[in-house]
Amino acid sequence: MNTSVLPVVLFAYARPTHLARVLACLRENAVPLVLAYADGAKGSTDAPAVAKTRTLLRGVDWAEIRLTERTENLGLGRNVLAGVTEAASRHETFIVWEDDLVCVPGTYDWLCGALRHYALDERVMSVTAWTHPRVTPADVGDQPSRLGGCRARHRRPCRVSTHELPGHRPSRRCDRERVVADGSLRSAARAAAQAGGHAAPGPATVM
Repeated sequence: MNTSVLPVVLFAYARPTHLARVLACLRENAVPLVLAYADGAKGSTDAPAVAKTRTLLRGVDWAEIRLTERTENLGLGRNVLAGVTEAASRHETFIVWEDDLVCVPGTYDWLCGALRHYALDERVMSVTAWTHPRVTPADVGDQPSRLGGCRARHRRPCRVSTHELPGHRPSRRCDRERVVADGSLRSAARAAAQAGGHAAPGPATVM
């Protein structure tokens, strides 16, 4: 797996202030390739914010960016589904990112490393930067270590399941047996995070 070209698939709509923060953290993480999907405006009220959002995306000059500007409003679910499907048809692995997720430095490298670590494990479809509160390390504190909408995934088997669609409310129960907490991966992630003064993202999960 060549993580130097592992793309971030970014979904945006009409929140330029949020997006500016997201782009800043992706730049800080040295993300090399961004596949951006900007949804169309619902009407004249949203149009100015949509225009500002697209201007921010067009202004990215620190990474290769491939911008898809929707000519109509697909809505969050359809935009995400279409974008993930397209990304999976062209890339073996990729990271799904929403326009309100701010990460700590090292997150991109951690996700790439986690995908490498589980590349041959057929049980693992994706890894996530979200950690369920029941398995969150006690020393994390209030640092931003849980990113609910950030998921790095293998193309296999890339079918968007019900629990991933916006609006679905999955069970709040956490089955500890289904959380893959590999010792070497967690230790490496924690060491890297501590060296940089940041909390490590969450463990990989069996989907």
